[in-house]
Amino acid sequence: MFSGFQTSAGGTCVKLFFQSWVLDTPIKYFFGLLGVFILPLVNEYLVVFREDTRMHYIKTKVSRCAWTKPGRKLVLTLLYMGQMTLAYLAMLVVMVYDSFLFLALIAGFGVAFACFKSDRSLGLKSTAMMRATWRFDESDFLTVLSVEGMMCMQNCGSTVQSALEQVDGVKHVYVGFSEKCAYVSGSAPTEALVAAVEAIGFDARVLRRPRAESNGATAYGSNSHLA
Repeated sequence: MFSGFQTSAGGTCVKLFFQSWVLDTPIKYFFGLLGVFILPLVNEYLVVFREDTRMHYIKTKVSRCAWTKPGRKLVLTLLYMGQMTLAYLAMLVVMVYDSFLFLALIAGFGVAFACFKSDRSLGLKSTAMMRATWRFDESDFLTVLSVEGMMCMQNCGSTVQSALEQVDGVKHVYVGFSEKCAYVSGSAPTEALVAAVEAIGFDARVLRRPRAESNGATAYGSNSHLA
């Protein structure tokens, strides 16, 4: 029967991850604590490194980087697999139900956030959470893309926004995560916007073209749809 979190201070031998990894001495237990503390640091570093790698692919695409689209997706997939492996190992640490190991894990996540995430979170402009009213004022130059594959706004959504902002001719970009859409104004060709999104591993589909490109096609939706 589950008896809650315990510590090895009472003589309990903790098995960490594998049957042979028994923390049955103070030295082993110390290194176990150290390893558990480092685990979330590496995990959060991989998260940041994966997003930075995406941005690197955006910049090198202009210079005809040798990486193909499948190659880029493979690299990002491997990084994601590594990140998820570490995340599941962290879950296994919790399931050991050792108090000090659990505290070391939580402390590691706290330090990891302070090192890799806090500056980025504080650096987000508050206007990113506001309604992009320019979508209505500049509707003649508005392109709307459906973006598939975004898992969150802070990482995926901001990556898509950064990719679109680097396309020549783009004036404004707003990514609506709940709508899975990207709204772009400016003179950039729609094909260039789609290519920029696909270059970072997401699928893009054109929902609305600027009036100059539509050639008399039926306008996309209404202002209420763009809210």
